[in-house]
Amino acid sequence: MAYPNNRVALTSRDTAANPHLEIVVGWDRGMQTYFAQVFNGLNEYGEDNMLVDIGNRVGEITYPGAVIDAVRPYADIPDDLGRTLAAQREADTSTYRQLRGEAGHVARAADLAGIDITVALTTASQTDPRIQAFDATEDDVDGGEHLGRGMGY
Repeated sequence: MAYPNNRVALTSRDTAANPHLEIVVGWDRGMQTYFAQVFNGLNEYGEDNMLVDIGNRVGEITYPGAVIDAVRPYADIPDDLGRTLAAQREADTSTYRQLRGEAGHVARAADLAGIDITVALTTASQTDPRIQAFDATEDDVDGGEHLGRGMGY
């Protein structure tokens, strides 16, 4: 099952007492993290008043229970919410191989359209322990699987 909109809106525990409360949870495919947000109207500057805002960093939250616990004080939690969130992640998480295929498709389409998409690689000093370098001596345009080795893919 595909989840085109990975935002699950939840119902406030007490809508009469909190008429402006908006609660959403979901899986962010690009950031590879679950997220939870609880909005409570606008502040004096016209900006969203955020009571909860988690899941903003890449890979920050990797299990649904964390976002469910974060919104539990504000929302009625459906019995199947954990399964729904897990299914979102399973349905929308691309593998490294799939992402490379998508990137290759974009490159081929650009080439056919006459668009130059030259990619420049910079090298870094290998004496700096914070930098993880890889050997890009082989042509990787057509899918050499060696590129991701050692990088957790």
